[in-house]
Amino acid sequence: MVRAETRLLVRIPFFLLPSRHLQSVITSFVLGLVTESLYTRRFPQVLTKRLTQLNEALARKVASRNEYDKVIAETEAAYMKILESSQTLLTVLKREAVNMNKNKQASS
Repeated sequence: MVRAETRLLVRIPFFLLPSRHLQSVITSFVLGLVTESLYTRRFPQVLTKRLTQLNEALARKVASRNEYDKVIAETEAAYMKILESSQTLLTVLKREAVNMNKNKQASS
């Protein structure tokens, strides 16, 4: 009788091998689903954090761009004033040159 029981015990692990393999496969699948579930739960937090970072960076870039626009506009306005002043000065110099030539010719 002992021999029959021993043979039965030896055969049980072989008999259970397909079931144990299937159990291992299912366990791996369950662990994968649990991992994906945890990731999926955390994903909105990650996206929210990234969106906050992007919005902050965007706000900084827009502020920088607006500051550059302001500086460029001020520089262009100053340049136009200088250009107008130069044109006025050139006109005055030409008029004075003509007057000097007239005075020079008149005194000769």
